[in-house]
Amino acid sequence: MNPQQRRIVLAVCLLVGLSLLVVAGLTFLVTPMAQALELTDDDVSNTLAVTSVASLAVVFSAAQLGDRIGRRRALIVASSVFSAGSMILVLASGPLIVQLGLALCAAAAVTIQVLAVGLLQAAVVDGPAHISAFTTYGMVFPAVFLTVPVATAWLLGVADWHLVPLAWAVAGLVMVTVTMVFVRAEPARAAHREWLTPLLAGLSMAAVGHVLSDAGRPRTHDGYITWVVVGGVASGVACYILVRRRAAASFSLRILDPIVLRALLVGVALASFCGILTYVSLAFEFLYGMTALEAALAVAPAQLGGVLGARLLAERALLRWGGIRAGRMLLLMVAVTMLPLVIVQSVTPAWYLVVVATVFTFTGMAALTAFNAEVMRRAPLTLTSDMSAFRTSASSLGAALGVGIFGTLVLSSVSIDSADGGANSEQLAQLAGAIRLMGLIASLAALGGWLALTRVEPSASAHERV
Repeated sequence: MNPQQRRIVLAVCLLVGLSLLVVAGLTFLVTPMAQALELTDDDVSNTLAVTSVASLAVVFSAAQLGDRIGRRRALIVASSVFSAGSMILVLASGPLIVQLGLALCAAAAVTIQVLAVGLLQAAVVDGPAHISAFTTYGMVFPAVFLTVPVATAWLLGVADWHLVPLAWAVAGLVMVTVTMVFVRAEPARAAHREWLTPLLAGLSMAAVGHVLSDAGRPRTHDGYITWVVVGGVASGVACYILVRRRAAASFSLRILDPIVLRALLVGVALASFCGILTYVSLAFEFLYGMTALEAALAVAPAQLGGVLGARLLAERALLRWGGIRAGRMLLLMVAVTMLPLVIVQSVTPAWYLVVVATVFTFTGMAALTAFNAEVMRRAPLTLTSDMSAFRTSASSLGAALGVGIFGTLVLSSVSIDSADGGANSEQLAQLAGAIRLMGLIASLAALGGWLALTRVEPSASAHERV
């Protein structure tokens, strides 16, 4: 990479890493915040859901914003909104204000991520430099989740909860500075593009993601999911009609016309679906009576494995096999490394889970990184942010499906009140069974992805030759 490309890689890693602070720290923040503000269970559930809903709702509009005002200016605006949303959280006195602040943070964060990855692809188009850039970027997510949960849990143990969103607000200002220093100004590329179709597509996607992740949770309001489904279908139908009627509609699926791209996005979704480390962390709390901080420390080796997998294993696979074959072979490795979970028992020592989690996170983050790099490599140079939006959507939907399935499995086995050693032997046996089933489902999903990509790879190779 040349010096300018290295500057962009550094800027993208800093921007994306700082934008992940909310999602990485919210799980630890929500309990003391709920206690201080006297939030109900439904308030807490809505608070946890609002980040994913807001993210998906604006994911396609994020690419549009970069085209309308230029990526540099859009990144500055989004970083400023991130900081403003964090300050709203600092000053919040009730659930609606909390949810507003988190929605702004989440919408700003996904905008930063979509634009930053589009910027990275535009700066490093192909070749070994492209692989190096995207494997470096792939390290960011596990690195953030290696450090931020531990730091957040420690900070909440020694200070008031308001200090956490205040730190997020400062991070927003840092992102503004990083953008101004490292990202060059560029003119708007498509100021005439309309806003309605990408917004409707995002709302439809948000409804799908919300239903996948939240359908199994009990709600006090009858028909909640029904209304979400109705809203999502209405948004999707309206978007479809407008796209068909408008020749210059901003949202379009034509960018995904090659079947190879659709298969690669499925690979992104499957790799995200198989990211079950959060539930292994919960298992540490329930099975071994660990505190949230102790559990975060217990999964630290796995997060470190993710960092190494994204940088070393993904790079080696991409250089040796090329994009689609690298993703396919890494999915097969994920399928194999998930299998040791199927022998977990309630008396299994903690070190065994640590080792297994480290190995499957090593291969899982490598697979996700390889798919991300190949999806973005195939993006038209003028549509890198649009492709980034589709990549982000696929990853979010895969993760949402994982929350819906694996979260239900774990939380139906034991109640939250059973942490810190309070679960009885029957609950612990049920939790061990849930972990075994998680490992089996994730392994089969990865194996299915490997088989599907095996069928697609020949056509991908033929397309490359043409």
